[in-house]
This record gives sequence, C-alpha cells and structure tokens, in this order.
Amino acid sequence: MMVLTACFTLILASVGPQDALPLPGSHFARPKAGTTLRSGPGPNFLGVLAVDETTVLRVGESQGLHSQVFVPQGFPVYFHRDFVRVAAEARQVWVEGERVNARLLPATVGNLPVGQVDPGGPFVLLDEEGAWVRVLAPLALPLYTDPEQLVGVDDAASVLRFGALRDTRGVRQNEEVLAWRARHPEWQEQDRLLNELLELAQQDFSTLSESDIAARRSQLDTFASRANWDESRRVIADVRGRLSQVSEVRAKVERSLEEIRRQQDLEAQSIARESRVLDLGLRYQGRGDPIVRRGRLERHLGEGGASVYALSLVDGTRVKLTAAPGVADLTRWVDRNVEVEGRQLFLAAVSGPVVVVDALRPSLP
Repeated sequence: MMVLTACFTLILASVGPQDALPLPGSHFARPKAGTTLRSGPGPNFLGVLAVDETTVLRVGESQGLHSQVFVPQGFPVYFHRDFVRVAAEARQVWVEGERVNARLLPATVGNLPVGQVDPGGPFVLLDEEGAWVRVLAPLALPLYTDPEQLVGVDDAASVLRFGALRDTRGVRQNEEVLAWRARHPEWQEQDRLLNELLELAQQDFSTLSESDIAARRSQLDTFASRANWDESRRVIADVRGRLSQVSEVRAKVERSLEEIRRQQDLEAQSIARESRVLDLGLRYQGRGDPIVRRGRLERHLGEGGASVYALSLVDGTRVKLTAAPGVADLTRWVDRNVEVEGRQLFLAAVSGPVVVVDALRPSLP
C-alpha cells in the first residue's frame, strides 16, 4: 500500500489543474480485450470508446448492472460555445456555465449528453466546429461497462500505467499547440516579432548615442504598430522606459555639469576681482591685528591669468595673502609649508580674512 500511495503522489504531481482533482472511483481495473465503454449504464447506450487490456481504468460506483469507469487518457466530447471560454493559441477551454452538457456529437437533436460539467478547466481543445468546441473529456466524467468485462488490479505497475495514460493528455495538448501554430502564419509572425523585441531588450542602452536612442524609439514605434500579444506590448513598454531613463540621467548629468561650469565661471570671476584688490598689498601695510600663521601656501587661478594666494591652515580654514613687492614674492612659495608674520584685516571686496605679509619664512610641515 505504501508503494501505491507513492505512485499516486507521483502521478498527481505531473498533471494539470483539472486532472489534479481527487481521483474518482475506488480501485483500478483492466478491461478485457475488445471492451466497449458506453455513454450510459446499459447496452442500449451509445458506445463511446473501445479499449483493450493495456488500458488501466479507475472503477467507480455501480449503477444497476453496470459500473462507472474513468478513462485516464480521455475521450472527445463537445461543448457549446455559449458556455465556454476558448484560448485557441494555447489549445485550452474553460467551462463557465453550470452543469454544461458534454455531447459526443456537435448537435442537440438526437444526441443525448454523455454527462454534465461544472465551471472549471482547462480542457484540451481538439477542434472548433461552428458553435461547438471539441475537447478531451475531464477525467471525472464517467463511462460505463459491464463489471464482468473488468479484471481488478492493485499492483504498482498498473498504477504507473494509469499515470502514463493520464499524462498523454498533456502530450496531446502540446501536439495540438504545435499543429495550430504551424498552420497560423499570424502566430508565427507575432512569435518572430517577440523574439526580435527580446533581443533588442538585451542591449545596453547606456552606451548608445542620442541619435541611436532616437533610432531605437522609431524602431519601437514600428514594432508597436505590429504587436498583438500582451507580452510583446510589455517588452515595448519596458524598453521605452529604459530608453527614457537613459535620456533623463544624461539630461540630469548635463544639468549638473552646467551648474559646475557656472560655479567655476563665477569662482574664476571672483578670483579675478579679488586678485585686483590683493595686488594692492602696499596700500594695506601696517594695518590690521598682528598675527603669526603656519600652513601651506596655495595659488588659485582666475580669469585672464589672475591669481589669489592663500594660506591653508591645519584646521582646514584659509586666509588670503597680500604682500608688497619688496616684502615677499608669493609665487616662489606656492605648495610649500611656510610661516607668515603680518597683520590680519577684512576687506569688503575679498571673501574671508586677509593677511598683509610682513615676513614669510619656511616652516616644518
């Protein structure tokens, strides 16, 4: 029994939504050779399917002198279109009405239903005929036979055989899908289009020039005019979003660079103005508060070759320097550690404190 339970688990794991429902019936059986399964519990009912001893059936309730049997590989039945939803490309059908009749022929007159099906699916679509669709009947739809035609089995091999026959439903659906696609040029065109889009989506758009990005957008417009599949439309929307993101990032970077250039221009202009004031060092000699400062002498360049000299102090602050020609040549001390003796003052046209140099000498770092 443990072996049989494991086999059941394996079978149920390999089937689709409709066939994953609890197995109908109570035990397995093999039919005798040449057994005909009928649409109802009696010899006067229409024969539906002839089976041989290689088939494994699931046996259900007794009705009179006949037994219900459930066919793992299924058999064809018809549903009226008014009660179903069809996905032709996937070869699937969903029943959406209550107690929908399943018939052996695409007609209502002189064609009693084999059974009734409640909402659910998917069922394997075999064909479409006007107002009718032909599908593989669900596993839970019973046929009938004389129990004398059945031989009970309970071995693991028979259970595996039942599972293998049930799996042919999925194989049949795959075959139907491939056949449908082979005879539908429109599907093939949409499939090619999707593959082209997926290939386009693999590109690194950040390396493209703006003219290339514009070309990709034009290409997407052409694809969009031809795309009928939702998946294709999603890829187009994704690629458009990524192209827009690249353009937005570039525009943001350009705005940042423009702001940096603007700030640099302003700084260069400011340096030029301050340079003209600080070059008048002789005028400020003897003014301000006496100080001594140590730091690294820096030179900042502005418009027209203008220079501003500053002393970078150990605490990160800066003081700007001005020196009379006969006191110190600041150019000689650029990028060196120095000690400055002089007077600190503030000038309206210069940002920050200014030291008027009285003496300048080298200093240890």
